[in-house]
Amino acid sequence: MTSSYQLLPEDLALLISQRPADFLSRYSDATFLAVNVGGASELLLPGLSALGAGSVQRVSVIAFKTVVSAGSDRQDPRRAIDHLRRKVEQARHFVIALGKRGDSTYADRISVGRALNKDIVLRDASISKFHAWFETANGEWTLTDAGSTNGTRVNGVALSARQTVALTTGDTIRFGSIECVLCTPGLLLQAFAHSA
Repeated sequence: MTSSYQLLPEDLALLISQRPADFLSRYSDATFLAVNVGGASELLLPGLSALGAGSVQRVSVIAFKTVVSAGSDRQDPRRAIDHLRRKVEQARHFVIALGKRGDSTYADRISVGRALNKDIVLRDASISKFHAWFETANGEWTLTDAGSTNGTRVNGVALSARQTVALTTGDTIRFGSIECVLCTPGLLLQAFAHSA
């Protein structure tokens, strides 16, 4: 049976389905974003597939004010697995590891946007050229909306411009009309292996 999802790096599908222990060992410190590509624009999947290719241009400095709000209620792991499993069964997903594609002005930020020089390229009309960014410290992830036109939501709650929220595994993130789920290797293994 063919899987209803694609994975990047390409060997994730093999590691999940055939050698779960190797998958967990190899990606133990990674965090992934499962991007719902079902029914999305025809440019979204090629944009995600091209991640890592090409040079990353420097972006100009943008002044911002960070407001940290209380993160979502911490989900219990079982709920996060069931949540992602339902998402995977409903639509095709493309999984990417959160990380920098190259040198940029903000080495500590993982940028999200429609522009090809972003770390995570979401080629969809609902996505701003520079839509949002992720940051991590001490194993904890945060997300900040960059003043996007169509907004960023975490678990259904809209972020205001330049607002930063704490994230937890299994959180649903919506950039414009593109929905994603924040995943750990264990969550991917349990949710995706079940749905393959």
